Amino acid sequence: MKITKFKYDFSSFFLLEIILVSGMGICTIFGWHQMISLLFALTFIALFIYIVVDAFSNGLSIKLHALTIILVAFSVLNVLLDLFFEGGALSFDYIKKLIMFCSFMLLLSYAVREDTAVTDRYLQFIKLMPVVTALIFVVSFLFFGNKDEISGGIILGFSNPNATAMWLLHLLFFCVLFVLESIKHAKWGLGVAILLPILVYMIIRTRSRSCIIGLAAFVFLVLLGIFKRKPSKIVLFLIAIFPMLFAVAYLLIVDAEWFNSLFSFASGEGKPLSSRVDVWSDALEAFMKDPIVGTYYSISDGTGVSQLHNTHIDVLCSYGIVPAILFVKILYDSLKSVNKKFNSWYGYIAFCAFCSVIVVGAFEATIVAGSMGLNILTVSFLVLSRSGFVSHNSET
Repeated sequence: MKITKFKYDFSSFFLLEIILVSGMGICTIFGWHQMISLLFALTFIALFIYIVVDAFSNGLSIKLHALTIILVAFSVLNVLLDLFFEGGALSFDYIKKLIMFCSFMLLLSYAVREDTAVTDRYLQFIKLMPVVTALIFVVSFLFFGNKDEISGGIILGFSNPNATAMWLLHLLFFCVLFVLESIKHAKWGLGVAILLPILVYMIIRTRSRSCIIGLAAFVFLVLLGIFKRKPSKIVLFLIAIFPMLFAVAYLLIVDAEWFNSLFSFASGEGKPLSSRVDVWSDALEAFMKDPIVGTYYSISDGTGVSQLHNTHIDVLCSYGIVPAILFVKILYDSLKSVNKKFNSWYGYIAFCAFCSVIVVGAFEATIVAGSMGLNILTVSFLVLSRSGFVSHNSET
């Protein structure tokens, strides 16, 4: 019997990350908070070990895009400079948000590299684990009374309805992809298809306007693909910069009478249309005082813990203007790189899922500031999108 030697390559690393983040979701449902912290820490350790192993094997320059390295370097430098100027004390808790942001950007860089495609042996588990997690979420909600609410929105054990909705949205997209791939196997496809309307209902029950809009964006992009398979470069750029464009437009028109009248249906108890005004206005005002270094310290009152409810504003205010520009550039390059290569319907749907999460970034900064592993699921959509392209090529 031949024993295959284990190799800690991108495939095994990414599968480990998916297992860890799925475990965090399941532990949240059951309230195993100590396990969540352990699994969360392991996601960073797994990434660090992979970077070290990869650097010794291939050299960082081969795998990581130069812009990503520059972005990480500038972000770390600016956070430390801001801490020094403010006279604060360095601690792990203070830089935790910085670590999460840098981890997301490193994962994104690996996900779109030509030489980091996931092998078929691991791919099926990567596709299956979030579906199993989604099933546990649904069973917990329907049959075990996991229906606690905050401000009228279900939380399923998470800290707030918006975090719950972000998890549900990601899991819904994974289930859609699973159903699409399992059409030939009617039994499996039908079984998971039953989860789809339930997950949509659960997202609505969170009352998270951001994820409902994200779901609408997903449907729009899918319909766009039916008539024109690939979005243009202009569309990709608009997606990459959408959260910032939305925030600027929002601050300009949120007080207008016509705006409040038109979107009155989206407001409710504890969720006024102007709910983001103070957060974004205060953050941008602080940013203008130090646009180069950023205001990582002051926007978090010296704790390092902040969430500005918009990915681009969060990056801009936390790390300064140079990392913010690089952030948009890397997002756009990643979208463009994947968009021009996939040629399967599965790959396109996975790509739409990633784009939709970027759109949700107009309202939530989860993937760059405290995502509890969600940024791994977000990057997974690009990995799966590329797998559709790779699988197609291998067949031809």
